[in-house]
Amino acid sequence: MTIMKKTVFHKMRSAHLPFGDWYYFPRKSLNIVRLAHRPNALWKPVHISVALTSRCEKNCDFCYAESGPDGETLWELENVVKMVESCDRNGVFAVTLGGGEPILWNDRPAKADFYDLLNELSSFGCDISFTTSAVPTVDWARIPHTILPRLSLHHHRETDFIRNEIKTAAERRGSVPAVNLLVRKGEIADLLIAAEKLAETGVSDFLLIPLRPVGRAFGFGSALIPTEDELRQLARLFPVPNVKLSSCYRLENQKDTFLGCGAGDWFVSIDEKHCIKSCSFNNAGISLSDFDYREILDVLPFLNRLECHSRIRSDA
Repeated sequence: MTIMKKTVFHKMRSAHLPFGDWYYFPRKSLNIVRLAHRPNALWKPVHISVALTSRCEKNCDFCYAESGPDGETLWELENVVKMVESCDRNGVFAVTLGGGEPILWNDRPAKADFYDLLNELSSFGCDISFTTSAVPTVDWARIPHTILPRLSLHHHRETDFIRNEIKTAAERRGSVPAVNLLVRKGEIADLLIAAEKLAETGVSDFLLIPLRPVGRAFGFGSALIPTEDELRQLARLFPVPNVKLSSCYRLENQKDTFLGCGAGDWFVSIDEKHCIKSCSFNNAGISLSDFDYREILDVLPFLNRLECHSRIRSDA
């Protein structure tokens, strides 16, 4: 199968939403938001997360997606490209590819692996990123420069492994990837040490993701969920300025999360079974059939929301 590729110019994108006007600059991850009350405006997802597979070699006991070695891979190359092309054509700011482990995705009938998929997506005007644990090892040389990779540090014991991957990426790709840090209760000091080591390799884009009691982590209850005081301490002492905190959380005076998580408003997740969900932590979804952005808009009012989801207000 041959997919026609288009040349796309990466210009500023904007969305007129009920809380105001949102401007975004692809490739720079620059957001400008002008808050205003627009009662006649409609919600429109501008960030889409796509789980390509539920396969993962790590099989972590805290995995919210409950991924593992026997996970499914149902997405076909043609349908992924069709979905992303439709999102791009409708002004979506960014599409994030995940899993499971997205590197394990493949479409055998199309003779395409994950890197072939990235190549097909590389010319679109929206930001295309993926999040990987680097298991299996990433082939950094095959990642197009328009694609934004994020490494995920699941535990501070993996710091040296992730640091080596960062160095390899810098050598073979010429740029340093971003890093997601999973935050557990009682491990703030160790995580700060890990962050310092990673910052020494040149990482400047960090996202803190506090552990949530969903998926396999549900049995942990609050035992490993970091407290607000711990998150505040981590943000205050972090070795890199302007560290980002997952928008599931909002600390007082933390301006970079004032818009809230946006689940079911400006953000939706599509899982490995083609189900549209308000967020990745939600078990309930609506099946996707045409792989078109219009489907997302049609089902948006009917998506099940978690108790933590709240609509964004113009006076936030």
